[in-house]
Amino acid sequence: MSRIRSLQPDDLPQVAALYQTYFAEPNVAGTEELRTAFEQIFLGRPLSDPSIPSLVFEGSDGEILGFIGSLVHRMRFGEAPIRLACSSSLVVAPRARQLGAGGLLLRKYLAGPQDLTITDTAGSATENMWTRLGGSMYHLGSVTWLHLVNPVRAAVGVTLWQRGRHRWLPLARPLCRPPDAVYSRFTGTGGTSDVEGHTEEPLSPQLLIDHLHLGRQQFHLWPDLDAGSLGVLFDQIDRSRSNGRLVKTFVRDARGKPVGWYIASLLPSDVYRVMGLAAAPGNEDLLFRHVLHTAKDLGAAAVAGRLEPWMLEVFPRRTMMFRRVRFLVHSRNAALCDAVGSSKALLTGLESDTWIPR
Repeated sequence: MSRIRSLQPDDLPQVAALYQTYFAEPNVAGTEELRTAFEQIFLGRPLSDPSIPSLVFEGSDGEILGFIGSLVHRMRFGEAPIRLACSSSLVVAPRARQLGAGGLLLRKYLAGPQDLTITDTAGSATENMWTRLGGSMYHLGSVTWLHLVNPVRAAVGVTLWQRGRHRWLPLARPLCRPPDAVYSRFTGTGGTSDVEGHTEEPLSPQLLIDHLHLGRQQFHLWPDLDAGSLGVLFDQIDRSRSNGRLVKTFVRDARGKPVGWYIASLLPSDVYRVMGLAAAPGNEDLLFRHVLHTAKDLGAAAVAGRLEPWMLEVFPRRTMMFRRVRFLVHSRNAALCDAVGSSKALLTGLESDTWIPR
């Protein structure tokens, strides 16, 4: 008889194979590399919690036919400590879909003891299941922004990555230069930046904790971070091949005053993905332009990230916005969902699963 149970170490080879077959993009790591990564992420510290485990759907013959990953973060809601769980990597084998395995996995996971559950990489099928189980969409958080630096190279890089041909990108880059140069000439993207006087320093775990909240806005919900766990999480993200080069930076102006911080990764597709950022009051535009300037210096063809309310006032021309995935929330405490939906939650981007190998 089929059953749902907690993920165990012996399940990892089957889970990795299931994920690689039905969920991952062609460039994701091999099965053994995925198994090692999943053991660290879903069964190791700091993101696993035995009381809110990752779950598997086991067929009557013992085969693993479904999986939902669990990433647990400590947060503060006012003065109260809470646990935020991120639902990750929901994948079901075709022959188990007729049994409703995906919905059963999600139902059991949402019924766990966590105070708040999120996912910000959901498709339409997951959204339908989520809303039927009492969840809702955070609409602003579901919007992605994209700033093009070299649009032809960006399109080629993303296409090659999705098709498992990213090793061809070094050969394709020279061919993209002429049309991208024309784009730069007509749009002015090749001009000098006025943020070159800024200084950068590596964003260490303790530096992020000390400067987590730089603005005037009062948040109701925010991460309860500790340096040790944050350092391990940084290492896990940095080890994922699909994340490319991880960049963690604290920015100061010419007088040494904080401008802000950001966490990003230069993906193998040449897209600079911004995971999270925060600016000191009055420096929102400076920080955003600094991120764009750094991306260009690193050779990025495009810069992308999740929309934050303050960004609407600082976006330069040629920045597009679209909805590709859904940011979903679920809680038995309506005030927690309201905090996320009203942008009263301070999220660093590390709470999501966008960095999971895929």
